[in-house]
Amino acid sequence: MDKKQIAKAFGKKATLYDTHARVQKYVGDRLLSLLKEQQVSVPGPLLDLGTGSGYFLPALKQFQGGDALYAADLSEGMIRFVNEHYQNVLSSSFVADAEQLPLADNSLSYIFSSMAIQWCEDYKRLFKELVRVVKPGGFVAFSTLLPNTLFELKDAWHEVDERNHVNRFLDSDSIIHAMSVHAEIQSAHAERVVAGYPDLKSLLHSIKGIGANTVVEGSGAMTKGQYVKLVRAYESFRDSSGMLPASYDVFYGVMQVPQE
Repeated sequence: MDKKQIAKAFGKKATLYDTHARVQKYVGDRLLSLLKEQQVSVPGPLLDLGTGSGYFLPALKQFQGGDALYAADLSEGMIRFVNEHYQNVLSSSFVADAEQLPLADNSLSYIFSSMAIQWCEDYKRLFKELVRVVKPGGFVAFSTLLPNTLFELKDAWHEVDERNHVNRFLDSDSIIHAMSVHAEIQSAHAERVVAGYPDLKSLLHSIKGIGANTVVEGSGAMTKGQYVKLVRAYESFRDSSGMLPASYDVFYGVMQVPQE
């Protein structure tokens, strides 16, 4: 993955992100609920890793109480947006790659990361890094995407050409194994979240509106002929309510760093 390209794509959509991110908002709310279910209060800083537009920062501040709240994102554009809109709740924010955090060992009590780590390539290395910066007894809560995400779009594209247009994601068994290497698993489960759109144009616009068109690996602009074929192929998925579905298979994980 070209992380510079990913960061640039999301940064360009910072001001539009919340308008289109209904799936991301739902998933983040579910993840925060899972973290609250641990019913353990660990004093100390919380990091929103892959904060995006910062939408969850007020809720995270309320969860964490009076302790420090940090935000980090791969995208400089997103961090600029966060600084402009959430200075009142933030202790600090910074640009960072989740696989190489500029933080000291045992410096955090919590990491919250929703719909961000799918842009990382090595989950074992990632989780080792996250556990490194969280103190014993602290928590890492994350959500990410599974292989069947946007399967409708993937199948429709197969009717157009043979190229892969949808990114590949790690399966749940591999994620659970990577979690178990470095921490104690408190929660691990998957859920399919489906968003409906009246037509393909609005569906693709929504994906592009959150900067996630970087998920598309096929190079070059779509031709008019390709678009017509894609529309025709996607119509086979139109549901009983008259909407075109876009399915996201989401994995939720909560890990606790072992006590020393």
